[in-house]
Amino acid sequence: MAHFRRVAVLLLVAMMTTSMIPVVAQNDAAGPFDDLGQLESIETALRRTYSVEDFFALLTATPEEGDGATIAELDGPLLVFMQVLKFDSAGNAASAYQLVKDEGGASIGASIEDAETESSEGEIDDLGDEAFGIDLHSTADGEEGYFRIAFAREDAFIFAVVTAAVTEGGIESSDSLLEFMVNDGEASDDAEEFAVGGGSTGGFWGFFPDDDHDGLNGLIPLGDENLFPVLDDQ
Repeated sequence: MAHFRRVAVLLLVAMMTTSMIPVVAQNDAAGPFDDLGQLESIETALRRTYSVEDFFALLTATPEEGDGATIAELDGPLLVFMQVLKFDSAGNAASAYQLVKDEGGASIGASIEDAETESSEGEIDDLGDEAFGIDLHSTADGEEGYFRIAFAREDAFIFAVVTAAVTEGGIESSDSLLEFMVNDGEASDDAEEFAVGGGSTGGFWGFFPDDDHDGLNGLIPLGDENLFPVLDDQ
């Protein structure tokens, strides 16, 4: 599973250093934006990252080392990234949504270096004002990795879920998380309390599901981040 480990770490690092809008990785193929502030009239962008417990230990584990779990044995998701973006109008949110739809799949595929990757994409019906999903299946070196990027616009908000797994079944619950954000999540009237390790509350953090949501398959929060505007103390 050396290849998938490399891809998973790349995806994690990329998501920790930038936003999926319009791309997951900053490189020559990435597209026009390396700063969310360049998106027209964006007001707020938040991200929460979830992972399996002992993520990096699991990535390096091998069957020869003992009876501990290895990444190849995971049926569920390995990593999940969830984002909420708020714009000043539905029109500007629609423009940003179109940018993700037009450039997202190609850019994300380019970020998975040296991977033999098949991609498919399509509309997600009956979710928000518009919704779209991109699936990537990597088979480099005889190893498999599955990735789903799903995003939806509802009025002036864009919601996004990125899921990485080693089996196709591991990404099946991804859209249920997106559906929660669109249909069940809501902004809280409580003042925002930021927690860098995950579990921030108040404000637009109310759009994120509880940690026991079925779609997370037991993943735990790895961290929260204010992508825009960036907080001085995060």
